[in-house]
Amino acid sequence: MVAVAGLVPPTAPVHAQAIEPHSARIDAVEADPASAPAFWANMQIPLVEYGVSPDAPVTVTFLWRGITQKEVELSWPVWTPDRRENLLKHIAGTDIWYKTVGLPPKTRLSYQLAVDPVRGASGDRAAYRRGLRAALAPDPLNPNRSGEMSLLELAGAPPQPYVARRAGVTEGSLTRETLTLNGQAYEVTFYRPAGVPADSLTPLVVLFDAERYLETIPTPVILDNMIAGRAIPPVSAVLIRNATDTSRGTDLACNDAFADALAGQLMPVVRKTLTVSDNPADIVLAGSSFGGLMAACTALRHPEVFGAVLSQSGSFWWNPESDPSTAIDTHYVIRRVRDHPRQPVRFYIDAGVLEQRAGDETGSIFLTSQALSQALHDKGYTASFHPAAGGHDDVVWRGTLSDGLIELLGGRP
Repeated sequence: MVAVAGLVPPTAPVHAQAIEPHSARIDAVEADPASAPAFWANMQIPLVEYGVSPDAPVTVTFLWRGITQKEVELSWPVWTPDRRENLLKHIAGTDIWYKTVGLPPKTRLSYQLAVDPVRGASGDRAAYRRGLRAALAPDPLNPNRSGEMSLLELAGAPPQPYVARRAGVTEGSLTRETLTLNGQAYEVTFYRPAGVPADSLTPLVVLFDAERYLETIPTPVILDNMIAGRAIPPVSAVLIRNATDTSRGTDLACNDAFADALAGQLMPVVRKTLTVSDNPADIVLAGSSFGGLMAACTALRHPEVFGAVLSQSGSFWWNPESDPSTAIDTHYVIRRVRDHPRQPVRFYIDAGVLEQRAGDETGSIFLTSQALSQALHDKGYTASFHPAAGGHDDVVWRGTLSDGLIELLGGRP
């Protein structure tokens, strides 16, 4: 992973994107369909063909075995403007369906397959999405799983040492309450590390999307392991579940009223429930996608409360509907940094190199995250940008969460 720490200017853009090279083994079957039975013998799925050097792109082929299917679609954390690009190809006269891509050698990603999804009427995107979701399932040929997702981990994928529960590590305590913030009810989970006296001040991590950060990103386990391993000091945490299935797109879209509620309504309750530091530098706002966006917007609005931001693939392409800027350096948060006085807030920003696309110089998560890092650097903020070899994906974020916490809290007493 390439990191740009402190006030060092960010690196040049990493134009790594899934491409469609050829698999030698697939080419052989297309040339001789009768060899299909031999193709499947001792096959590891997905099919991975490494390059001639450790840094060379890796050819990866996603596979489905069947004859009666009419369509198989790959669902993976790589943006595409046309979902038809994700369709597997069928080799006529065989039971082989495939999609071959080129990936960075450190890639880790999750995926599912949808077999014969119900598409609905032509042009009805909502019906298509419903049909796709209903059809999605783990790859039955790949035993490597992360929950309900199939997992691809190339040989160079960075270790994630804190994700699995470690023997002998005492679990922190978890309690849940329902709080009213900005007029809506939210389930909030409070985490307190094990072995810390009730009156001992700790740093605090506030996370959005508790649905994600309590399940596919096992934050309590990660914190238990990091604290036990002394990667970070004992830290408390608050995880906020979305109020409804649809509230996220409003609450986390740089919503000033929700930011005010976090500072003025949530934090007083947190300080009554958990004994946490009064120093804003010890209070980290963290999240992924829209959660990363909201973490940045809230800290910039309330630096007297939140002094650090951990953004994982933040949605910095976002603009208010009234201001549809498109140039890479004119999106809302970037302009907010550029046009306002510098605040005492530190930033850790990561984004997947697969969260961009050749020719897209406006709205990709990778490029807008990198542009924000540059704007922060230019303004004099302490900030870092970390390209990750993956896409918009929990299995990436579960690893970079610890990276960000170590950077923002690891050196603190």
